[in-house]
Amino acid sequence: NSRWAVVPVREEIRVLCVAGRPGAAKYIADALSPSPAGDSPIRPIIISDGDLAAAELMSFDGVFLCNVARLTPGDAERLMHYAQDGGGLVFFLGDRADRENYNSLTSGNEPLLPATLGEILDQRSAGIDPLDYRHPIVAPFRSRERAGLLTTPITRYHRLVLPTDRPNVEVAAA
Repeated sequence: NSRWAVVPVREEIRVLCVAGRPGAAKYIADALSPSPAGDSPIRPIIISDGDLAAAELMSFDGVFLCNVARLTPGDAERLMHYAQDGGGLVFFLGDRADRENYNSLTSGNEPLLPATLGEILDQRSAGIDPLDYRHPIVAPFRSRERAGLLTTPITRYHRLVLPTDRPNVEVAAA
């Protein structure tokens, strides 16, 4: 008895980091490819938010929006199709994010974000609750409390309002 599988192996993972202002994507790009020698298999490419409309999204494995203030309906539709076709889409909203704009963006009947952005909350010292590490996104941090997930200070954040009519929406961390 034998079984064979053919798995395509790529030498690099390309990630698009969209900066809403100069420097907004620097930290995420450095976190994804921390080696100064450039030997990381993850290749972040940083563009400005003005260049998003011309970007060929399907040539990237993931797209990180970093403090992008507003998205056009066309951008929202392209990002929705990208995610539906298997691309990874991550939002770091930042202080420039226009809550009304993000909440109004849909592609067909689907909203771009899985939750509605609520008010911005200011706190002296809040942190991330990994919710018992149940979700696969935070599971690698289990038993690694000093890795940064629990020690990252949060001082401002958007409260998210989860939809009641979409039971498939999961919360990875709070």
